[in-house]
Amino acid sequence: MYIKIRNAEKDCSSPPCKRRCCQLAAVILVSSILFLTASCGSFRISDKQYQTFAEQLQSNIKDLIPSVVPNEGGFQIPDKSQITEIGSKQDLFFVLQDGLYQFLPEIYIQIETYDLFSEYWSELSADGALHSAFEKGEVRIEYEDASPCVMKLIFQYNDAGQILQKHADNEPMVFTDAAVQTLYNRATDILAEIVTPDMTDLQKESAIHNYIVIHSQYSVAGDLDALATADSVLISGIGQCQGYTEAFALLVILSGMESRVVSGVAYNSDGVPIAHAWNQIKLNDIWYHVDVTWDDPVPDTGNYVTETYINRSDEFMKKDHSWSGLFIVCPIDAPVTDASSEDG
Repeated sequence: MYIKIRNAEKDCSSPPCKRRCCQLAAVILVSSILFLTASCGSFRISDKQYQTFAEQLQSNIKDLIPSVVPNEGGFQIPDKSQITEIGSKQDLFFVLQDGLYQFLPEIYIQIETYDLFSEYWSELSADGALHSAFEKGEVRIEYEDASPCVMKLIFQYNDAGQILQKHADNEPMVFTDAAVQTLYNRATDILAEIVTPDMTDLQKESAIHNYIVIHSQYSVAGDLDALATADSVLISGIGQCQGYTEAFALLVILSGMESRVVSGVAYNSDGVPIAHAWNQIKLNDIWYHVDVTWDDPVPDTGNYVTETYINRSDEFMKKDHSWSGLFIVCPIDAPVTDASSEDG
């Protein structure tokens, strides 16, 4: 059988000052978008913008329901060593994360039944633990209709994901797609401008964070899918939260560090939870939260940079963010304002 599962899409809403959140997670009530206000003023999302966000969000929720179409040809099962056995939603989350951040084109899993896979997928979706960072289109699935059920999950990567896939595989950074090559060239030009070999990882991270904040503006106008990409942030200088996270992760990983994307919710000045995305980064074997979007003031303030949300702990972030406990634990709070010039 051949399954198409719509991974969490990117719909974004009105940007509160330091409280901009992106519609990423699977099941978000459409009514939660209606009353978004700016924490630094009385700006309210327009009726036209609300209608656009609501319609796209409803479409995304509908598309999350798997649809079955016939698969031409037999399903080929690989060597047993390539198959990961899944016994819980946690197992599924971890294999998805491992596959995504190795930028693998496909992964194989074995589970008791396809129905159990659907149950775990739905639970992860409801937890906000699925996101579409670096992915393009649907997560495609082929499976053997038997018990136990062997499944092949096929990933398609966007421009940033294709760059990081070649980076992970140590392949030459030459791309047939002109848009991917343009993004890679832009990313390397930026890093050549702001990063030097003698910098510590902490200094590189800070330089990347500050570059994105200074050279990007949060936008609610335009193509929502485009605004959710690293291309828009790094080339056009505009974006929304997923675009900020992909741009930050792309530059960080190309600089030799590790970064991942967290999907969850954040709370605006009125306490309204809105789906949001931010980063985690690994420094000296310790993971921290980084929310570049919330460090970029709205309206834009030019060269002014806030650093409230660099290298924060779970405890700090829980004041105004919420996310699945399956994501990597960040036990230590080490904001850059308190850090020395030494790494980590």
